[in-house]
Amino acid sequence: MTAKLVPTAFLAATLTFQPSLAQGDLPSTLTLECGMGVTIEFVLVPQGTFLMGSQNEEPSQPNYNPEGPQYFQDESPVHEVTLPAFYIAKYEVTKEIWVEIMGGSVDYNELNVAQGNISYDDALSFISTASAVVSGLPSGATLAIPSEEQWECAARGGPDATDNYPYAGAATPSDVAIFGGQTTIPQRVGTKQPNSLGLYDMCGNAREWTTGDYLSYADGSRLNNNYIVKVLRGGDVGSRYNSLVTLSDRAYDKPATRQQVYGLRPVINIPRHASSITPSPLESSPLAPYLTTRRGQLFIILPSGGMYDLSGRPVRQ
Repeated sequence: MTAKLVPTAFLAATLTFQPSLAQGDLPSTLTLECGMGVTIEFVLVPQGTFLMGSQNEEPSQPNYNPEGPQYFQDESPVHEVTLPAFYIAKYEVTKEIWVEIMGGSVDYNELNVAQGNISYDDALSFISTASAVVSGLPSGATLAIPSEEQWECAARGGPDATDNYPYAGAATPSDVAIFGGQTTIPQRVGTKQPNSLGLYDMCGNAREWTTGDYLSYADGSRLNNNYIVKVLRGGDVGSRYNSLVTLSDRAYDKPATRQQVYGLRPVINIPRHASSITPSPLESSPLAPYLTTRRGQLFIILPSGGMYDLSGRPVRQ
């Protein structure tokens, strides 16, 4: 049996005033409502500094990974990265989330299965559409594809993590990762152990897009000169070797390429220096706005007569 899901959150989200956040007062979790009971859960990654990359020389030193740099020289040197606080999805985007945002259908037996076959360009489209239709996104915050730095910081358990695991939450990959190469179809999310932040499937299952260009950690030079590529992290269900599902492993592909194992885990970025977030014009209006269409696009009209797009930006009439 197939369930038909469409972006029903669209109208409700455009008329829902959103909460605002400040860096100094952030809840540990956020939940975005997509409609039809479908939600995306996010976990806070605190601001701070962490060590990114891996090394295979000193087991007693941070980020030791005996299987990393000896095969691919793109994981070293280990280096400090400082990030502001952000939120990252607790699970990879599932089929029902994808369909609720982008339209289409999903079989009931595929609920909670990670959505695969996503290109980087598809991921950008998802982020753009979701930003307009979900409710619960704080004013001033933005939904995004994670950077490489954000992804690895979250996989390691955040800047305050004290473990030194090569995998996201464990020293043994099978504890936290769905992998092995028996299939190339992503599986249900959340069936393995989470890492210390409570994030599932950071290693294995679907390989996750980041905004990172494939650059050297040493000098920032481009490691692939043949074409523009984006970095994917975490390995996937089709990975046959432990080294391919470490949290420091870097894969790459063209932005338009779709593979069954390519998935997405979005983040929510919070303004860096805001002590508070200024409400948008939509939030400051005391009366309810309404929707109108122009050239096939939806816009919001305030009782005052002002017109805004679905992101709250003013539109010249």
